[in-house]
Amino acid sequence: MNYLAHMYLSCSDEDLIIGNMLVDMMNIKRLRELPKQYHKGFDLHRLIDQFTDEHPLVKEATLKLRDNHRKYAPVVIDIFYDYVLSNEWSRYSGEEIQEFCNGIYEVLEKHLKNLPEDIVIRLDRMIKSNFLMTCSSPDAIRNVFNIIDGRARFTNSFSLATDDLLGDYEYYRNNFYKFFPDMIERAGSFCEIC
Repeated sequence: MNYLAHMYLSCSDEDLIIGNMLVDMMNIKRLRELPKQYHKGFDLHRLIDQFTDEHPLVKEATLKLRDNHRKYAPVVIDIFYDYVLSNEWSRYSGEEIQEFCNGIYEVLEKHLKNLPEDIVIRLDRMIKSNFLMTCSSPDAIRNVFNIIDGRARFTNSFSLATDDLLGDYEYYRNNFYKFFPDMIERAGSFCEIC
């Protein structure tokens, strides 16, 4: 799951939103130094990642991508799922997607005072670029894969990823339709016990 899905699965809880967002931005030592109120969000992020990686439907979709994307297939499927979520948003929310994103940005801005300066700078830049919508169109998703390609240390086929998605969109959409309710239920159960 990528940023949009992680934020959607944060149960509209500000502290979970912040903690969930920060896990991929900071190492564990720095995360532990943050206010305790965010620590449950770290757990939620890890639960989402683990549940996704272990789900049979996700494994099936990842396997379908192995020939072109090898070890990067899980990265590709995470981005595909954010694309599907953004394009099928009304199926999961009565709120307009940009309004949802703006609400998340407001939460992030409200909590910047509690975060290290380098993270504040990074989040500010991400908010200004409307980062939750970076997987919402073919051009946007192609740009995401180009950025990842530039950062990858190993040979990859990210240049093929957008065409892989669009060429078999119905499969990935239907795979997501079957998987995501399980993910929503699991994240909801976590939120209930927080």
